[in-house]
Amino acid sequence: MTELAQALLGARAYDLEQPRYAGAPTFPSHEPGLVLSLHRRHEAGLGEARTSASALLVMTEHSGTHIDALCHQAEDLRLHGGVEVSAEVQTSTGFTALGADTIPPLVARGVLLDVAGALGVERLPDGHAITAEELRRAAEGVELRPGDAVLVRLGSGAAWDDRPAYEAAGGVSGEASAWLAAREPLLVGAAPARGANPLPYYMAVGRKLRRPVSRGAFITADAVEPASDSVLWRLRAEQDALFWKS
Repeated sequence: MTELAQALLGARAYDLEQPRYAGAPTFPSHEPGLVLSLHRRHEAGLGEARTSASALLVMTEHSGTHIDALCHQAEDLRLHGGVEVSAEVQTSTGFTALGADTIPPLVARGVLLDVAGALGVERLPDGHAITAEELRRAAEGVELRPGDAVLVRLGSGAAWDDRPAYEAAGGVSGEASAWLAAREPLLVGAAPARGANPLPYYMAVGRKLRRPVSRGAFITADAVEPASDSVLWRLRAEQDALFWKS
C-alpha cells in the first residue's frame, strides 16, 4: 500500500462545495449563475397513467465552488504561456487550449490559513483586503511547503445563504497573493472579492482615480473616472445597474 493510500485511510473529508441554486451568490458578469427549467412535466390527459418530468439545467462555470482554468484571463489577447487568443483557441463551444479539461487531478497536502481566526473574529469586515502580514499571522506554527493546496479562510463562507452578507466579503490583496505565490503552492482557494465590486485590471489601466486608494486595497468602479467614450465602460455600467446590489 502506498504512503498516500495509508494516509487517506485515516483522513477526514471536508466538503468545500457551496450549494448551487438560482439566486445564489455570483459575480455580476456571471449572472445568472444558474437557471433550471422544467421542459417535461407531469400532466393529465397524456394517454397513460405513468408520466415523466425532466429539467434543463444551465449554469456558468463560475457558479458555486469552482476552480478557474488558465483560459479564464488574458492580457493583450494572450493567455498563460503566451497562447494567442484566436478563433481556433477560443470557439463558440469552449477553448481548445488551457481549458478546465487540461487540469490534471489535484492531490496535495492541504493547509488552512485561518485569517479570521488569527485576527480573533468569526468573519472579516466587509470589503476587507487581506494583507501579507495577516497571512503571516495566520501561518504562525504552520509549515508551508511547495506544492501545498492552501485555503485562506475569511469566515464569509458561512454566510452563503445570506447573499448580501456573503457578497460584502473582501478577499486576498495583491501583496498577499504575491506572498502566497512566493511559497509555490499548487493552488490557493479563498472567497472571491465580490462584495468590494472590484474593477478589472484592464479597465483601470490609464484611468484617473477619484479618491486615494490604499496599497493592497481593491480598486473599485466608483474610485475611477470612467471613460465616457468606451463601449466597455458603458456595458459595465449597464451590468452594474442590472445585477449589482449596493
